[in-house]
Amino acid sequence: MPRSRFDKLAALAEENDGLVTAEQARTEGFTDSVLARLVQRQRIERIARGVYRIPYVSPGQFSQYREAVLWAKANRGPNPVAISHTTALAVYGISDANPASIHLTVPHDARLRRKTPKGIVVHHGNLSQDVITI
Repeated sequence: MPRSRFDKLAALAEENDGLVTAEQARTEGFTDSVLARLVQRQRIERIARGVYRIPYVSPGQFSQYREAVLWAKANRGPNPVAISHTTALAVYGISDANPASIHLTVPHDARLRRKTPKGIVVHHGNLSQDVITI
């Protein structure tokens, strides 16, 4: 059982390859100013706008892809977001491709109002639930 609010946040991050969004943290009672102080004290790392990592939680095999998807969804971003193109081929083991960038597809009408991080390529397309697998 978590002893503190931070332990509660860490437990949530452990379920998500060490990652937690600002929205998830707010749900647990953390304000943006508290998140900023935790970053200053190096208890958490800000890896993208609205996405944080708990440093002592080991990243999983696919955490870089989860990080990219969380970046796209952060701050009321588009939903759904799908890993696509050569990245999807590599994740599913369909190809031996080793893409240099993580390719994401978002709906045609989605607008990401922030700078795309280096190593992420965003495509726009039709994303219906019947073409997305988990």
